[in-house]
Amino acid sequence: MAYTKFNLYNLNLNLHSHRAQLAYTALISGAVAASAIFAFQKVKQISRLKSLKDSIPPPSETNVVCIPV
Repeated sequence: MAYTKFNLYNLNLNLHSHRAQLAYTALISGAVAASAIFAFQKVKQISRLKSLKDSIPPPSETNVVCIPV
């Protein structure tokens, strides 16, 4: 059997190759998917917070507790 020696100096990186394009596409699609997930979570968080804040009644004179000194 013949073994080839891996030599970094002879490694030809073709950035326009099909494999490089697939790698770039995978990285970009992963970033887009992550951004979409984070945006969706943020929208849900804002919605839940608004709903929670709306459920709390505003303070009024009848809700104030006076503690005698």
